Amino acid sequence: LNLAAEHGFEAMDTSELDALVDAAIEAEPDADERGGASVADLEALLFVAERPLSRQELRTVARLSDEEVDERLGDLEVQLRERGIRLVSQGDRVMLGTSRRK
Repeated sequence: LNLAAEHGFEAMDTSELDALVDAAIEAEPDADERGGASVADLEALLFVAERPLSRQELRTVARLSDEEVDERLGDLEVQLRERGIRLVSQGDRVMLGTSRRK
């Protein structure tokens, strides 16, 4: 399920992000056995967000605990390494950015 593509790569406000997560969970109920958003869902949320998202926003919108957010962001960071994208942390906020050239 490519959520960002389905929604036209547009920036979304928090209520739209809530609806996006609801749709993702409904469409892929087995994406995460514990409930909440998958790593791919977090990537889609960060991709369409018009600004860096706080970990609290991610917890709320993605229906995850602090530990689950940290775990999924760590997994996402590893997955992005080969794709020219990186996870950028600015204090409590995170966003996607382009990788630096080596």
